[in-house]
Amino acid sequence: MKPKYKTKLSAGFDFYATEYSIIYPNDRELIGTGVYVSDLLDTSLINTKDRVPYVAIKGRSGLATKGIYAFEGTIDADYTDEIKILIENRTNDNMFISPGDRIAQGIIMFSERLGLVEVEDNEREGGFGSTGGK
Repeated sequence: MKPKYKTKLSAGFDFYATEYSIIYPNDRELIGTGVYVSDLLDTSLINTKDRVPYVAIKGRSGLATKGIYAFEGTIDADYTDEIKILIENRTNDNMFISPGDRIAQGIIMFSERLGLVEVEDNEREGGFGSTGGK
């Protein structure tokens, strides 16, 4: 099933499963969508100098309320394989997925290409969260 927006004001479009799967309690599974970036973006119109489009993968709130989560991620415009969604079952019951089930949402977004600055010596000490101070 091709992705589609459910309503006129939907921010995200739905991804649909293309296969049967069972996700066991406290386990995760990659689920195929049958969708490729080229199905979503006209890559011939992309100006990579300033802005680069990408697809942001988001979970569905209706599934999250049941303990089923889609891992969020970024799919680059030049990714050529099928988009698959990593689904995690945080419940005590098996989750059954069938073709046509809505499993995640996608949002087409843009990243500004500002350029990276190379730094020879990093004087900072500490790790994750260390810029927050004491």
